[in-house]
Amino acid sequence: MKFRAKLTLEFFFVAVLILLLISLSLGKYSLDLQMRELRSALTSVASLAAVQIDAKKVSSIRPSEESDKLQSCIELRTLLSSILKTNPKIKDVYIMVKTDKENTLKFIANAAPDVYVPCGKEYDISKFPAMSLAFERPTADKELTADEWGNWLSGYAPIKDATGATVAIVGVDISATTVIEILDAIKLRFAIVFVVGALLAISLGSIVSGQISKPISTLAFNMEKAKNGNLDLNVKLDTKDEIQLLADTFNKMLIDLKKYIAEIQVMTAEKERAKKELEIARQLQISILPIIPSRIDGLDVAAVCMPAKEVGGDFFDYLELDKHHIGFVIADASGKGLPGALLMTNTRSVFRAYAHGSNSTGKVLELSNKLISQDMASTGRFITFFYAMFDPETHNLTYSNAGHNPPILFKNKDKKAMLLDSISMPLGVMEDQKFDERHMSLEKDDLIVFYTDGVTEAQNSQGEMFGEKRLMDLIIENKGKDAKQVLSAIKETVWNFVRDEPQYDDFTVLVIKGGHPGYAQPHPGSTS
Repeated sequence: MKFRAKLTLEFFFVAVLILLLISLSLGKYSLDLQMRELRSALTSVASLAAVQIDAKKVSSIRPSEESDKLQSCIELRTLLSSILKTNPKIKDVYIMVKTDKENTLKFIANAAPDVYVPCGKEYDISKFPAMSLAFERPTADKELTADEWGNWLSGYAPIKDATGATVAIVGVDISATTVIEILDAIKLRFAIVFVVGALLAISLGSIVSGQISKPISTLAFNMEKAKNGNLDLNVKLDTKDEIQLLADTFNKMLIDLKKYIAEIQVMTAEKERAKKELEIARQLQISILPIIPSRIDGLDVAAVCMPAKEVGGDFFDYLELDKHHIGFVIADASGKGLPGALLMTNTRSVFRAYAHGSNSTGKVLELSNKLISQDMASTGRFITFFYAMFDPETHNLTYSNAGHNPPILFKNKDKKAMLLDSISMPLGVMEDQKFDERHMSLEKDDLIVFYTDGVTEAQNSQGEMFGEKRLMDLIIENKGKDAKQVLSAIKETVWNFVRDEPQYDDFTVLVIKGGHPGYAQPHPGSTS
């Protein structure tokens, strides 16, 4: 299809759609307006009728068939008939009074010559809410409603006595046929307007498309070239309108696009370089994790460290301080990714420098903290740190906690799990901080699990955390297994809890089990 023909059709369809929307909107407005006018007219007729009706006469009539022969009832029918004859569109005028039944009124009299309703006949008004309102004020039905005599639109007004009290209501009906004829006439007028508008849209679309198609075709031809990779274009149009502006914008877009492609190429190269540097940083971080023997004299040990990003701020450490002391560390630097990794590396270096010079865990943390606090005074960062020192001969475990998650200890003798709850401020917060030092005995089949908050704060899709209690119950459940099996159970259980949720924080666990003498060949600490 030629562009001009397509443009003409598109213009036609758009114009028709607009005409249709306008016609429907105006048509609906006109129909609603006509309905409001009909309701207003019915309300006015009912109000005029109510003024002419004698409230005393209505009140004197008991609503029953015997009352039909009363003179007062006959006079009311005559009056209603005279009101009926004033407008040929009115099909019935009637008077109704309340009853003791809910949503039920009774007829007193009506005027329709072809429909005789006996006095006292009950009428269900549940489909006519306007009737209930009519005892308070003049009103009319909002829409056509059917009953046993036909489909109607009705208006109502209260009949009041000398005191202003409503004794009955008068209703005025016009048939649905009359209403529909009025509404159909409105619809026909709008249909004619729509057809004429559509024909005009075709003519106008053909003229406009001829004026637009030539410069648009030129622009489209050059766009096709640009799509195929030719960005060295310059479209020249002299239409002095929006199409020329579009061509100028297209020319500028090509210039900007060439610049953007060049910038993307530079950014891609930089991103690739950063990715390689991060991978190098990851390998370096892996390399500084210690090689922990699976069997240390008197201990069975297993550990894992899994950063949430390429690198992380968690770490564990193992130090053979001297013949009588073995050091274990787990720590968590504030921040994830590269900032946390840099803080972790710096802290590890400072700690190791002091650890080999003292057998006091509290003193080592004190000296490390002093230097770390000076370096981090302006950064607002800190690092939680748990340092434990084990004596294989005495089975004594000395430890100090600098704001870290308290490790969980399972005492085989008591068959109970507890927290090692000695906690001081994290490293890097206060330069002169002192650190408490605790002692305990680590006996055969006792189990200690060191962990970071990436374990207990791991969340599932409902936002629920794994928590200390689940971890403690898991340790008790796996108390009879070796350190590696306990570590595997923790990893598997946490991953099953989190399922498809992304890893939010670094995940580090160090498991130590007492009562396993002798050394075995060392194995590297796990990082994945």
